[in-house]
Amino acid sequence: MKRKIVVASSVVSTLVILIVYVFISLHFSPESLTRVEVHLNFFDYITKNPIEGLEISFCMRISEQEFYTLSGISDEDGKVSSLVPLKTYDVKLSAANVSISGVWALLQTIGDEEFFVNRDKWVIKDFRPFLLNRTEYSFNDVNLRRERVESTLVFRLDFYLTQATIVEVRDPVLEASGLDPHLKIDVLKRNFTRYLWGNRVFIVSPSLIQIDLDVKYVIYNVQPLAFRVSISVDTENRTFIDLTPYYVEAFSRSQIGQLDNMFDYLVSYGFDVVDFRNKLGRIERLFELAMEGLESNDVDAFQRYIQLAMNSYRDLYMETVRIYTSGLVWVPSLLIVFLFFALSLSKLIAENSLILFLVFLVAILCLFILTNPYVRLFVFNPSAFVQSFTQSIIFQFFFQLLPIMLLIVVCCLGQIRTFVWEIFEVSIRNLKRRKLKTALALTTIVIVSTSAMCLLTITVRKQMFMVVNQNTTPIVDSGFVIYKVGYQRPFFSEEKPVKYYMPIQWYEVKWLSEHESVESMSVYGIKQVSFARADGLTIDRFNQFNLIVVNTSFLGYYQNISKVLSTEWFSQADRNMVIIGSIIANKYSLQAGSEVLIDGRTFLVKSFVDEEAAARNLQDIDGSPFLFDVYDLETGKIDEDSFIIGDIKDFDYNFISILKVSIVLRDQHTQDLNQIIEEVQSFGLDFGETDEYSYIKTFSMQVITQQTVYSVESTTPSTFVFGETPIIPIVIAVLMLFVNIMGTVFERKSEIRTIHVIGASPLRIGLIFITEGLIFGVIGGVFSYVFGFLAVQTTNMALPDLVSKNIIGGAPFAVTFSTAVLTSLLGCLYPAIQSMKVVVPSGRMRHQLKDIIELHDQTACLKVPIRIEESEIRKFERYLENLSTEVKMLYKFMSISSPCIKEINGRPAFSIIVDMSVKGYETASFLVEIIVAAENNLSVTIQPLDAKRVKTERWSRIHKDNINELSQFLREKILEFKICEKIEILPSNKEPKNQDYGF
Repeated sequence: MKRKIVVASSVVSTLVILIVYVFISLHFSPESLTRVEVHLNFFDYITKNPIEGLEISFCMRISEQEFYTLSGISDEDGKVSSLVPLKTYDVKLSAANVSISGVWALLQTIGDEEFFVNRDKWVIKDFRPFLLNRTEYSFNDVNLRRERVESTLVFRLDFYLTQATIVEVRDPVLEASGLDPHLKIDVLKRNFTRYLWGNRVFIVSPSLIQIDLDVKYVIYNVQPLAFRVSISVDTENRTFIDLTPYYVEAFSRSQIGQLDNMFDYLVSYGFDVVDFRNKLGRIERLFELAMEGLESNDVDAFQRYIQLAMNSYRDLYMETVRIYTSGLVWVPSLLIVFLFFALSLSKLIAENSLILFLVFLVAILCLFILTNPYVRLFVFNPSAFVQSFTQSIIFQFFFQLLPIMLLIVVCCLGQIRTFVWEIFEVSIRNLKRRKLKTALALTTIVIVSTSAMCLLTITVRKQMFMVVNQNTTPIVDSGFVIYKVGYQRPFFSEEKPVKYYMPIQWYEVKWLSEHESVESMSVYGIKQVSFARADGLTIDRFNQFNLIVVNTSFLGYYQNISKVLSTEWFSQADRNMVIIGSIIANKYSLQAGSEVLIDGRTFLVKSFVDEEAAARNLQDIDGSPFLFDVYDLETGKIDEDSFIIGDIKDFDYNFISILKVSIVLRDQHTQDLNQIIEEVQSFGLDFGETDEYSYIKTFSMQVITQQTVYSVESTTPSTFVFGETPIIPIVIAVLMLFVNIMGTVFERKSEIRTIHVIGASPLRIGLIFITEGLIFGVIGGVFSYVFGFLAVQTTNMALPDLVSKNIIGGAPFAVTFSTAVLTSLLGCLYPAIQSMKVVVPSGRMRHQLKDIIELHDQTACLKVPIRIEESEIRKFERYLENLSTEVKMLYKFMSISSPCIKEINGRPAFSIIVDMSVKGYETASFLVEIIVAAENNLSVTIQPLDAKRVKTERWSRIHKDNINELSQFLREKILEFKICEKIEILPSNKEPKNQDYGF
């Protein structure tokens, strides 16, 4: 039965497929088509109504070499149609160009795809028809829609038009990098078509220009600030429109609004943004001044204020973004700090109390959620930290995972976990055993960290590098020579950044000249010009030269050029005059007063200058060679073999590259030199990233002061710890370090050696001190933050403005915690190093051991600088017996037998056997003989024994590993007998006081 069903289903499926195939073959095969038509439909873009009476000439592309032109007048349905003779029906028709009567803006087409004007699928190639009241567009990859109506193949293309005007515009979107290099602008929608005619831009648009832009403000590809801008401009009765003010107003309004929204968002989580809002107000005012400059046609003022506004906005934006990026790094790691704090404090107060641990953990979490806005932002809205997954965000994410991964590894590996836990427990016991010292140390840390929180802050500042230039001697007392330089470093490259010089913009020159500290200023600009004699004579391959334009009066006054070059220099009344190189004068047979043509303009020759003498002798005010970018100091070659010098007043500065600016300062402003440098550097600094490299643009300044020249440049902002009075916490920190060192090293040397002898490795002993410092730092840092922050906030303490700002907005927890942890670790670092030296002697200590022990082939002689009288022999015997008992009770890896008295060479001697294993693995046995002589010091000999306690003839490895520790231990214990005036003898039935070292 199942087989019959399967066969029947197969037959039915086959019949269906055959029927469908026959239907398609009969109705859709090319052989069934009888003709091809093209339908063009024209509609009004706004009303969607058809447009009647348009004279149309439409050219379409059939193949690469074959075109067909359709002409006609649109009917009442806005349609123009025509039969098209095609050799084959399997073709794709595409639009080539269209000509329409009247002036129309083509805003949309619908063919096989829908396109809007901002997709640039059609362009204006010839502007002249528009002047004759006719519209022409050329198309790029716009295909007609293919349809079949019975036996007719129809190709359709719909045009949506609107009445347009022709307006010349200045469109800053075409030069967006000039407006702000950090703006990335994409046109979402526009209702006009551009036509570039030389340097002029014309548009065909409706009476109301509408532009929708998608704008991103990007620095370092981190946290791009995205917003949309809509601009509308009325073109009625206007022949030229500058779109710049509309763009600036829209961009500034959107950018300021976006930052203001970010501030509102941060305020809701407890961040203090008062300073941010004040800065934003100043930026808004700078934008207003820039707009006023445009309205008054003061282009230099506009560019100057817009530069200041953009720089200030960039800095404020980076400060705001840094709140998110910095929080992403340290907040997850802060959770580990909380765990360690709760664990340490609960262990100190009540060991192994899970309830107390949870209480401290929950309490500190709640406290930080209440007082720390970063934690609140992270806990309640962690997505705010990541608005885009950039390379920097991903790197920071993995970076903050490192401590968490380390904690997981420690918890998973049993041996490491046991090792760390033992060290932690020993450190806790040591801190509990020295309660008074622990309390004093924590109190000191709290005082230091709280002071640091009040007086220091973590801030981002621009770095400036100042280096003395010893190769030049200035010719003025104070001033600057300013260049503009850029640095580019490709991503993932270890090469040095590529340095290049950039022209200084004229609005930057104007800003510098208007500074109140400037007494006099000159520019140094270069332009490539064509040269000819007045009669039109030119010499082939010797008619292009560098024109150097300067402030001639400045050079004449400060650099005394007439004397240096032995030539007649410009006077104040000279106009349209130049000084030319002697090589040019000789080849063109010129004399003083001759007329020459420079770029077609007539100038008089003032005098001549020897090129080589000028290159060697002419200096700028900082003592550097004056002919910058013209004369190669290394090769001694002059570009183009000669040059021309002219006055800046005689040339259009818009076509000259200003390469440097020389400034002489007023005497009364020399004390403000640092402030002036910072202002200039801030004005000229810019930085960011492209898709291929990172870049920095800055002013390179040669600063002249006190007959010394300094090279100054800025780089990207970096994080600094800054404070007006940082000396107070520094002094307290030094005192704390001194107390920690004195209290832990000199009182614990005996303890260090003891716990080493009973089996602890040098690494473990050092880590005990480090762990103690870490516990001090974490507990002290958290308490410092809690004490300082809550004390200020709850008691409304009257504090200086600087202190209040630091506590509220200066990363108070980061300051307190880092101060506490770093100082504590530094305080315990020296004890850890000393403990390592005690148990693992340094080279110096090994050299000192040679003075107290002599190692021979079969014996070792230990020098002990004391003598024992005959009356003290019995006391010494009892001392050795007590030492044997004490070692047996206290030390797990060492034992000393009871002394055996005998005579050696007629002198009493004590013989003991010592078994020890400092490493905790193999045991080494020694025979120690202490020979007493009344006249001389004690003679102590040590001989190695094998496992059967038989004397051996050589020192094995295990004996050599233990001889140093044994020698120090015996020498110290024997010396204690003589140092103590009274020796307390413990009864055999009384156990000595057992000190708990944790092992």
